[in-house]
Amino acid sequence: MYKKFFSQKLVKCYIVLIPFKALFSVASAFIIASVIDSILNGWNEKLWYQILIFLIYIIMDYVLNVIEIRLKFRMIERFTIELRKNIFSKILSLEYHDYKKKSTGMYLSTIESDIDTIRETVFFIIDTASELVTMLAALAVIFFFSWQIGIFLLIATGIQSYIPKLFDSKLASVGKDYSLAKEKYMEKLKDGISGYLTGKIFHIEKRMLMLYEDVLRVSERKWSNREYTESFVSLSSYVFNKIAYVGVFCVGGFLASRGLITIAAIIAITDIVAYVSAPALYLVDDIAKFKVASVPLEKIQDILNLPEERKGHEGYIENIDDIRIEMLTFRYETRIVLNQFSFRFYKGKKDIIMGASGGGKATLLRILAGIEKQYEGEIFLGETAFRNLNRQALTEHICYIEQEPFMFNDTIYNNVTLYEKIDESVVMNILLQVGLEKLLGELPEGIHTILSENATRISGGEKQRIAIARAILRKASYILLDESTSHLDTDTALDIEKMLFGLKDIAVILVTHNLSDFAMQEADSIVKM
Repeated sequence: MYKKFFSQKLVKCYIVLIPFKALFSVASAFIIASVIDSILNGWNEKLWYQILIFLIYIIMDYVLNVIEIRLKFRMIERFTIELRKNIFSKILSLEYHDYKKKSTGMYLSTIESDIDTIRETVFFIIDTASELVTMLAALAVIFFFSWQIGIFLLIATGIQSYIPKLFDSKLASVGKDYSLAKEKYMEKLKDGISGYLTGKIFHIEKRMLMLYEDVLRVSERKWSNREYTESFVSLSSYVFNKIAYVGVFCVGGFLASRGLITIAAIIAITDIVAYVSAPALYLVDDIAKFKVASVPLEKIQDILNLPEERKGHEGYIENIDDIRIEMLTFRYETRIVLNQFSFRFYKGKKDIIMGASGGGKATLLRILAGIEKQYEGEIFLGETAFRNLNRQALTEHICYIEQEPFMFNDTIYNNVTLYEKIDESVVMNILLQVGLEKLLGELPEGIHTILSENATRISGGEKQRIAIARAILRKASYILLDESTSHLDTDTALDIEKMLFGLKDIAVILVTHNLSDFAMQEADSIVKM
């Protein structure tokens, strides 16, 4: 299935180029033999012509090698881009319950470290394909000069190529060990960087460093074991490579002593013998790399085989006057979180959901946002069942704001528009509407100010306002907020509640455990769960 990640045009060009390159590579043997025969037979005018041919050959061989290298790296570049893009696309298209089965560290490790391993393997495979064609051409030339030397080389390279079979299980094992260790390393690295503030607050930097160092040492040791094993296998094969090279002189000398081959032919054969013995040596390394890459390949295949998010067929909704929930039940494995819950939310109304921790409030919002789909019962947007809605239709009308809304390491403008091209004046008006005029007035670059990673340069309340601006910009009919004001100071929380309750023709469904007097008075309904 990985062939779809290659550029068909580049592959065809490379396939056409390989035979020409192979023929040019081994053509040197005939030129060298001809030049040596001329020298041995006395310096003559023909020699100058042969030297000129040799110079032209060198230039053309150089050009072909440059073209081959360019094509090879372009193929690998396109392959890597397409593979990484497809895995990233697959992750984004996963159902939420499938996505959370694996850790962020695992996804990062797969997209980065595992694909780097695959890229190396593809590089070696492409090289091997070219080298094998050249090897066949070289063997044909060697058999032309001496079938005896040709048979000797076939036997020597055959033994050399068999070496990796003796280490099959070991190569696969060290590859698996490194891949798993790298995955754990990425997870701990992510925890350590994300937990920067926790480390400062509780003064546990040394403990965090110790935990990081533990997985770092294991990861590097597994890398060292993998590289050592690959090198050991290659070194074992290299012995037979030397035997093949020296054997050519021994067999050639024996044949020359009996007048069965010329000295010029022996020298010509030694010029191209590397095209036979070296690929066998590299093939050992390639097979070792491929064995090591088998585990990353399996991990990538597992991700690519995961089912994608179910897509509803309804894209247009005529009636969005209410969200009707009927006998909704949801389980986390065996634990029931929502049990036959029924309610109706109306467009333009302001509803508050309260209840004990673990009572299913946040789960309800994720279900209404189309994130959690493994529920029983029915939900309708107007007269259309949620199960029949595609994601575009759902997100056009319903916007879910998390307790800690994610901010991209980009401008305020891009964080509000989410990379859609929208007139700046429209964005500015919405930002003023959500109460960010003071922030924008303090920033020299205004809406083009780049927020640092996770927007540490702005307050929690300002993050919430930007997230709400996203929803208003999309003209969402229903805004769902999960404890959006719970970690804010009283004044900021009250300001945001007043702003939300003042939105006309927009339904606000607010989950909170800290109900203000204002919200209690202004809410159209309070749902207790």
